[in-house]
Amino acid sequence: MEASGSTTNPPPPTGEPVDRDEKAGAGWRILAFILALALIFATAVMIVIAINPDDTPRCEQVVLAQAAGECYDTGKTQQTVQAGFALAAGIAGAIAVLLALFMTFTGRRASTTVKATTIAVVLGAITVLIGQL
Repeated sequence: MEASGSTTNPPPPTGEPVDRDEKAGAGWRILAFILALALIFATAVMIVIAINPDDTPRCEQVVLAQAAGECYDTGKTQQTVQAGFALAAGIAGAIAVLLALFMTFTGRRASTTVKATTIAVVLGAITVLIGQL
């Protein structure tokens, strides 16, 4: 005799996608918050590189470089390309910060956060590499 109200769960169908957007645990949320703090700093650095707020001249601008007491040892094209990558890294970093904070509070979108952080880090590394040439 079967009791009324008893239910058995059927096995999940094989061919259907699995929900991969599960909630992250407390440890992953803490790591996401630490990631957000590190990304805030790195994003600020990239944006400062992009806008050059103190108008540091290039070394080929001799009079301006002597007046400023410091200079960038790069060409105009290299400085422009570096500023472009720095701006892109800053924007990608800002998006990654928002995603990391979203993950911190909701526990969701971990894979998107990792992808956005990877993009920001790669663009930042290209910025630094261009500056070292």
